[in-house]
Amino acid sequence: MGLMTLEEVASYLRVNKKTIYRLSEGKNIPAIKVGRLWRFSKNSIDSWLSDNHKKRIANILVIDDDDEICSLFKDTLEDSNCVVTTVNESSQGLEQITDT
Repeated sequence: MGLMTLEEVASYLRVNKKTIYRLSEGKNIPAIKVGRLWRFSKNSIDSWLSDNHKKRIANILVIDDDDEICSLFKDTLEDSNCVVTTVNESSQGLEQITDT
């Protein structure tokens, strides 16, 4: 496969074109400039995604009064290597946020 356009990468990553443009301008995504246009190698984008996924672990707070819903979110998100905290009341959620 050849080089992808900004629009193709945005569609591939399911983000806004402006986001890809900003990442490109900031040299935060593997891209080359051909003339005045950004171009992307799919292999480079896939490697970049893989490298960034391994580095980032999301901390997620789930607030719901239903224990089963909390458990469902926790199990699902932890399978994606996220750190999940669950609470049953919004006041507990606010305490979690202000304690960090």
